[in-house]
Amino acid sequence: MTDINCTATNWLLSAGLGLCLTTSAAVASGQEGCPTSIDLDKGVRAVFANGQSTDYKRLDNDLLEIFEPSVPNGADGVIYTSQLGLYDLEAAELHDGKRDTATRLILNYAEAAESLPVPVSAKNLPIPVPGEIWLGAVTTSWPSGQLETDTAIYVFGTGISRKIDGCDYDVVPVKASFLAGESWVMHDYMFIPSLLIAILTARQFSGMEHPEGRAVARLERIAP
Repeated sequence: MTDINCTATNWLLSAGLGLCLTTSAAVASGQEGCPTSIDLDKGVRAVFANGQSTDYKRLDNDLLEIFEPSVPNGADGVIYTSQLGLYDLEAAELHDGKRDTATRLILNYAEAAESLPVPVSAKNLPIPVPGEIWLGAVTTSWPSGQLETDTAIYVFGTGISRKIDGCDYDVVPVKASFLAGESWVMHDYMFIPSLLIAILTARQFSGMEHPEGRAVARLERIAP
């Protein structure tokens, strides 16, 4: 599995890695003060009930840069390049605002096939559609050069409406499982189609008796 470490603050690093997509800003677009997709150019922050936070910013190539600080409002933590927040492509620790290249991970995805898995580019990884499943594989390149391949299973649940600190959003629950021999990791996400981001809300590793969860308290624009 591909967590740099399994500390409570290192939530997003996964073995990868989002109600049908529409171009509208969905329900939240008409609510003053509620972040929309446009705000991703400067950044949107998910703040959790346990005090943790995660920052999402859209890059020029439409991928996401995601930063999870070690402590609230801190400059150290883990930074990711991700597709939708579901499919992590790179990850590294951040120290004093600089990436630690010695901790850099690179992840590549492939789609299940009858014979060998077929490589999938980031732009072709599936956007969550309620009721569908994506089966594939993710190969992690560790800093040591070691390669590790996990089976990846993404289950896209039924679309629902969620009120987050007074803002209404249509969301799709996503359960992602990553399997390697007897080891496994399971992640729960809340995918918001109008923002095109998936927020990690729970995780569980092999050996853990119960999942570890965190509730989203609010979404806020990041000041420039």
